[in-house]
Formats: sequence, C-alpha cells, structure tokens
Amino acid sequence: MVHELSFPSNFLWGVSTSAHQFEGGSLDNQWAAWERRGGIRSGHACAAACNWWEQAEADLDLGRDLGLNAIRISVDWGRVEPSEGRWNRSAMARYRAMLCAAVERGMRPFVTLHHFTHPQWLEESGGFTAMSAAGKFALFAERMVGELGEFCLDWLNFNEPNVYASFGYVFGEFPPGLRYRVYDYALVIATMHRAHALAYERIHRAQPEASVGIATNWVEFQAASNSAPDRLMAYAYDTVFNRATLQLLTCGNLQFPFGALAPEVPEAMQKIDFIGLNVYNRLHVRAPWNEASRRSGGLFVPDDALFGEVGRGLSLAQCFVHENRIRQAASSLGAAVYCFNESAKYARERKPFGRALAENQAIQWPLVELATQAEMLRLLIRKTAWEMDKLTQAQVEHTLSDRVSMCNFWANRLCCEAADRAMQVHGGMGYSRHKQFEHIYRHHRRYRITEGAEEIQIRRVAQRLFKFGSR
Repeated sequence: MVHELSFPSNFLWGVSTSAHQFEGGSLDNQWAAWERRGGIRSGHACAAACNWWEQAEADLDLGRDLGLNAIRISVDWGRVEPSEGRWNRSAMARYRAMLCAAVERGMRPFVTLHHFTHPQWLEESGGFTAMSAAGKFALFAERMVGELGEFCLDWLNFNEPNVYASFGYVFGEFPPGLRYRVYDYALVIATMHRAHALAYERIHRAQPEASVGIATNWVEFQAASNSAPDRLMAYAYDTVFNRATLQLLTCGNLQFPFGALAPEVPEAMQKIDFIGLNVYNRLHVRAPWNEASRRSGGLFVPDDALFGEVGRGLSLAQCFVHENRIRQAASSLGAAVYCFNESAKYARERKPFGRALAENQAIQWPLVELATQAEMLRLLIRKTAWEMDKLTQAQVEHTLSDRVSMCNFWANRLCCEAADRAMQVHGGMGYSRHKQFEHIYRHHRRYRITEGAEEIQIRRVAQRLFKFGSR
C-alpha cells in the first residue's frame, strides 16, 4: 500500500545562511584574520562571497518564489562589535533591514548568533578557551535581541559547537588551527554551553516569548571492524562529538570518561527550547595504528563508498548536475509539446463565425515555429545524452557543460513560450484552472529564475563560445 506523505499546514520550509560564507566583506572576525594569515590551503579568501550583504533582498525574492516560509540568518559578531564595547550601528541597521525584508516576504526568521565566527579581539584573548568569553557572548546576545527582536522570536545561540571545537582544536582545519588539543576541545565545548546558558537567560529576560535553541552536528560513526579498538574508537567519537551538546544540556557535564577533561556546566541544564540537528554524513572509524591514520584521527571513507576518483569531487558533482539537467530539459520539452499540440487540437475544433481557428495564419505560424524548435531541441537533447553515456565524469564536465546548458535554458524558455501561446489560443479558458497552461508557465518561469538559472546557463555557453577562462 502506498501512503501519501503530507506535511502539516504550519510546517516550516526554509534555508539557512552563514554570515561569513554569504555576506562578503567581513574584516573583523577571526576567520577573516585566519584567511589573511594563509590559513586556507588553496590561498583563497571569502572576499565578496555571495555578496549577501548587498543583495539579500534579491535572494529573499527567490526564496519567496520557491515557496519558502522560513529562513535562518546568522549575525557576524565581529561586524557588529569590531572592537570590544564599540558597536557598529550601520551593521545592526543592515541586519534589521534583512530581517524586515524576510518578514515582508512571508518568511519566519531564525537568527543564529555564532555561526563559527566571532570578533578577532575575542580570539586574541583566548576565544572560548577563556572563561570570560561566556559573559561577553551573553552581552552580545542581549544586545542583538534589543536590536533585532522586533522581527525575530527564534534564536540559535550557536551553530554546531562540536564542529567549531573539533576542527579548531583537534583537526586544525578552523582557526586557531590547533591539532590534538583534546583538553582544549573539552574546555571550549564547556565554555560555549556556559555562554549559551547565560545568553538563554538574558534573551528570555528581554523577550519572554522567545524560543532559544542551539544547533549541533551529528555524524554516524561506524567501526571499521568488530575489533575492540575500532568499536571503542567509534564509541569515543560518538560520545565526545555527537552527544556533547545533549549531555551538557541534560546533565551539565560531558559523558564519562571525558567529563574529567572539562569543568561542569550545571547552569546549562534544561536551558533549551529546541534543538537543531544537522545530519550530513557517515564516517568509518579505525583505531589509528599508523601515522596516516593518526593524522586523520582514524576517520575515513571506504573505497567502495566512493562514487568517483578521489580529488575529482567537483567533476562528479558537475556530472550529477548535468544528468539531472538533461532529464529536466527533456521534461520541459515534453511539456512544451503538450502545450502546442493541445493548441493545434483546439484550433481545429474551435470554429467562431463558422471557420476553424486553424485556418488563420496568425494561429498557425507561431505554433509551427514552436514545433520546429521542439524538433531541433529534441535532437540536441538526444545527442547530448547519448554522448554523456559514453564519457567519463571528468570528460562530461570538460566537453559537454555548454551543450547541457543549451538544452536546459532553451527547453525552459521554449516551454514558457509554448504555454503562453496556448493560453492565447484558448482565450479565457486558457488562463483558467480548467487547463494546465498557466501552471506550466509559472513552474518553468520559476525554473528560469531559480533552479534553472537561465542567466548562469547562458554564461556557461558564452564561456565556451568566447573561450573565457581556462576551460
């Protein structure tokens, strides 16, 4: 028996942003300083990022068109308090404008106060290894509620403190870039949850109706074998990474034996209104007996789980995208054919003043042009899909990207034109719910400005045609 999946009417469909990764132009947080010091292996820096700081409203328009009714936006603490005690009023005004824009578009905003970034001045004083950081964060949280509370009732104090602490103090991938500092990891986790507890109290004092939570990351750690060392290692990761936040919020300490590494945080107990659970992946765990496995912390992805060549992940992802876009182009073509076939059928049957509409060249010629374009597009889609089946993932990325883009953007455009023409041929009935043409038009128009991103597809073709870039 097939059961229909349904969601309640008040279910929230949303997306999330991260200030440093989206806004661009941030100079005063510890990640910006880390980039300037060459902390990114490739030498890249966030720079303008997605330019969300200037173009948030345009992105929110796209979100509204996709049907979103919620959005999580984070605040860059370093941007609003670039030096301790000095508040940037223009930055706070911009955040207010972003939240106002989200509300105006029917979205419920959730504000994250720490999404991996904090001011460089806090980092220089020890970051969250310093006990004083908890009080400073609570003051920041209280200030943000005062500034932004008009538009927001839902607050996440921290995004994934377990990721921040482990990648900053165990794996060395986040600032401050330290490795194997397990004691510091435990101390940072404890201090961040103490900061959460203090902020929880201040937010509720300033905004009694607020809902205050925290988001944590959960990884499925699977022992590489049934051996005791591998199972013990997987248990250790699960305990100290996955369960740290839940353990501190329910018991006020880390689970045995890791509680011995960090101070207790009894004030964090029950200081939670909701939990954000971010689940992305599974990792296999092998007790690290050699140097290579010690460097990775014993974590690995088995060879049989890899979809493609190691180091060619972008090619793999691009190939998957292309396969999906070819299928979507074929679907759009089918919808276009349906529209002009229905129009031709109606034109033959409809006889105002005793003559069929089909006898009118003003009806015939536009439909003939659409049918001709459809046949040419059909051949291009078939040829491109046939070549994709013969090539490797890397070859698809290098040789077929422009033709996939041609198929995709032209199919969406053709479908919109065919649906629009069908509405005109059918007259008033064509614009009604009695026919699907308006729905088809709106659906593919949305593809053109969001998922299909017609401008991006055209630029991809132009890149190949005018030989821009390295490929």
